[in-house]
Amino acid sequence: RDGEIPLLARMTYIADAFVAMTSDRPYRRAMSEAKAFSELEKNAGWQFDSRLVKVFVRVFQKSKGIPQSSEFFPTLKRKIAVGE
Repeated sequence: RDGEIPLLARMTYIADAFVAMTSDRPYRRAMSEAKAFSELEKNAGWQFDSRLVKVFVRVFQKSKGIPQSSEFFPTLKRKIAVGE
């Protein structure tokens, strides 16, 4: 199914969702980055491309100087391992 939606569109969707979740809106306060990452992980493989979520998290962590942990998203790691 990943092949049906262009790569750039899938990448943009993840970034846009993250910005939307971490920005204040008139109807709700922004969520923390950690909570937004949790939402991305929860919906990886269903709403978001699971491999691209993993890449997004790594790039974000690197840009912020956050040490990368292989166990940051244990659920996502399992989804990728089984090919979801």
